[in-house]
Amino acid sequence: MSEEKLVRKSIRSLRKTFDMKVATIEEAQGICNMKVDELMRSLQTFELDISDRSEEKNKSITFVSNTNE
Repeated sequence: MSEEKLVRKSIRSLRKTFDMKVATIEEAQGICNMKVDELMRSLQTFELDISDRSEEKNKSITFVSNTNE
């Protein structure tokens, strides 16, 4: 199976949260020239960024005081 076909199949199997990243990849690099390992690294980086942002948001919420006077 060709790299392009594997990349396309991988992209189709992704959750909706990756739609924004897939659109960026399609516009910037093009799927035709991308290798599967490049796609996976890019998606892993994106997922880690989302996770980090989520943790930061939870941390800031944790430190909010809800005292009633």
